[in-house]
Amino acid sequence: MPRQHCNPTPQTPTSARTFQSRPQIAIWFRLALAWACLVTPARGQELTEAEIKRHVRRTSPEVLAAQSEVRLLQAREAVEAHPNPELSFTREQLLGAPDAAEDTLALSIPLDLSGRRGARSSLARAGSRSAASRATRLGSAVTHSALRIFYRGLAAKKRADLARTLVARLEEAARVSKSRLSQGSASGYDVSRIELDADLSRSTLVSAEAAERRAVLQLASLLGRQAEGLTLSGSLRAVAIVGSPPQERPSLTHQRAALEAARQAQSRAARAWVPMLALDAGVRRAVGDETRYGYVAGLHVELPLFSRGRAVSAEANALADHSGAQLRALEARAKSARAVASLELSNYLAEVERFRRATAPHAERTLRAARSAYREGQIGVTELLDAERAALRVSQRSVELELRAKLAELDLRAARGEFE
Repeated sequence: MPRQHCNPTPQTPTSARTFQSRPQIAIWFRLALAWACLVTPARGQELTEAEIKRHVRRTSPEVLAAQSEVRLLQAREAVEAHPNPELSFTREQLLGAPDAAEDTLALSIPLDLSGRRGARSSLARAGSRSAASRATRLGSAVTHSALRIFYRGLAAKKRADLARTLVARLEEAARVSKSRLSQGSASGYDVSRIELDADLSRSTLVSAEAAERRAVLQLASLLGRQAEGLTLSGSLRAVAIVGSPPQERPSLTHQRAALEAARQAQSRAARAWVPMLALDAGVRRAVGDETRYGYVAGLHVELPLFSRGRAVSAEANALADHSGAQLRALEARAKSARAVASLELSNYLAEVERFRRATAPHAERTLRAARSAYREGQIGVTELLDAERAALRVSQRSVELELRAKLAELDLRAARGEFE
């Protein structure tokens, strides 16, 4: 019986198996990376002044509504310069004479020499420019208000940091006092007094953190974002602004254009009493025993019995007066706002610098000396707490002055038209 050879299953080389498993390894690696991205919490987003200025107008319902009003009034500006001509066909048939008829094909061309259409177009343009001025001022006010909230939130954040630092220092002082109490070198009054001040500082910290969270929530609502993970990033340092604005405020430019359009409407409405005219011209055909051709020519004149264009003229006069008064009020308000904000900014900048130079060296030196003397047992807890509270008041006053200077800077930038 012939020997039978068993052919075993061919084995895949090791290198080939490794090569085939690489795609599976890559797939698993990608899945693991995707899962890590999903479970890893997103980093907090920092909110800056530039981002607020860039996005707050795009999400403010009030600004969007004002801009839609501008577009509506701009659409009304498209008043036709001339009325459309009319083409008419008439047929006259006498009863009892079916073979006799007259056909007329005529073209009527209205002639508006009164200027009413031009006046209405100018009135619509004046309304749209005035609405654009209002929308620009509203956008500036919304941006200005959002930035004030932003910097108040930054000040609250800085106050929270000061309170947090003081709480940590008082907790350290309480630990030292408890150690001394166990050694018999301190009294329970010292520990209680320090813990009481620590609790007061914690309450101040809670209030400052609540003010910061409130600012974050308000800004998140204005920008249409989630407040979770949103942090404020910026500096309270104010800078001096000198010189006149580089260009006229856009709101004043729009209002000036509205006044010019209203005056143009006044000029055009001066001819509103001129009646409407219409010229007729056409071909006429008479059908009977024989067909005859002729022509039709005519002139139509409007009889100004009930309307003489007084309504358009009165509206143009009233709108011109209103636009002029509005422009003068805006110019006076901008001038006054610039003067007041400039004075406040210069005063607060001077006070910030004076207060820093006057208090910074003494406050730091006094606080270091008090801590060192307390650790060495040279002074009691009352003197230490007095030094800590004095240093905190100096720091809080510095933050308050910086905030007031920054708000004055914002007021001046708004008065100069930067946020328009």
